[in-house]
Amino acid sequence: WTEAGQFPQETLVEVLNSAYPVQGARGTFIYLAYFEIIARIIVQITGLTPREYAVQSGIFEALGITDDDYEWRTYGGIESSATGFYTNNRVQAKLAQLYLQQGFASEDLQLVDPDWVDASSSNQLPDAATVNDAKFQNPVFYGYGYYWYAVSRRRNEN
Repeated sequence: WTEAGQFPQETLVEVLNSAYPVQGARGTFIYLAYFEIIARIIVQITGLTPREYAVQSGIFEALGITDDDYEWRTYGGIESSATGFYTNNRVQAKLAQLYLQQGFASEDLQLVDPDWVDASSSNQLPDAATVNDAKFQNPVFYGYGYYWYAVSRRRNEN
């Protein structure tokens, strides 16, 4: 990061080469601080920034989201792929509804594959952490999908 909060890297190779080592045992989950890699991959594959892709692919139009509905911060000249998307409750509800409808914006318009909806919002960690939360008698299961936390209560196994 620079003092202005921008990534100085311009290419995916530069982002990967700037990575600092993260402490942890092999095979354990550590939240990857280099979430901007996904934005760089979107640019590399589509030739569009994440915002341009969301707009030009028709995703935002299908959901009724206009340029006035959000602010999307950039890092290194590219919109963030995990943070920096600021919007209102109405747009958040539209995005949530899209997932609740298994990726369908309407009865005949599918924007996200239902298999991706399920996989991305389900735990993808082999041994997710269990912690004792004072608010619950049972342990709370913390998992992680693809950019989604997968949190649920486990039944007491005693």
